[in-house]
Amino acid sequence: MPYSSAFHHMPFHQRTIPPPPPAPAAVVPAAATEKKKNRWSETEEKLLIEVYGENEQKLKYKAYSSPEWQEVVEELRSRCLKQQVSCKKTPKQCKDKLANLTKKYKTVKDKLRSTGFGKGGEPDEDADFNE
Repeated sequence: MPYSSAFHHMPFHQRTIPPPPPAPAAVVPAAATEKKKNRWSETEEKLLIEVYGENEQKLKYKAYSSPEWQEVVEELRSRCLKQQVSCKKTPKQCKDKLANLTKKYKTVKDKLRSTGFGKGGEPDEDADFNE
């Protein structure tokens, strides 16, 4: 990067390069802030699983925009309120959360099964631990 001609004509001891300007403050995108606000508490997750379990048959194959999912959200909010937990979840968030929880459950279940601990925490009888 070429320096201005005035810089080169200065005596060497006076040649100082000014420090770089301070870095701008990190800007957190609004979407990231929203995600943090919408994180699920353990209570919300438990209540969602409870409400879903009670309504599983009528929710099968229903779009999150259906009245059935709206009922789930209202029931979830009601139960959260009883436990003094704020809950502002949408039907889409509820359906997505259940899909993610189901996926995690299946992953853990498969992992336990492959390690021989899939049956009530006890290793399979024919599992060979001397390999």
